[in-house]
Amino acid sequence: MRGLGAFQMAQMKHKDARVLEFYRHVRSAIDVLELIALDPYQPPEKPSPEPVATPAPPPPPPVIPQEN
Repeated sequence: MRGLGAFQMAQMKHKDARVLEFYRHVRSAIDVLELIALDPYQPPEKPSPEPVATPAPPPPPPVIPQEN
């Protein structure tokens, strides 16, 4: 992890494990924010709907000749 090299550890003679863990979380949160800033969320493009074929109108009913 960043910031936990020998130099940084030598400066903290009386270290509290809770403080180290807290800053580890802070560093992780900052890393996530940097990733979000570099690649912001873009909603996926909605695909255009497929054209729905309309069925042909039914043929007219047959005409039955009537005798007079």
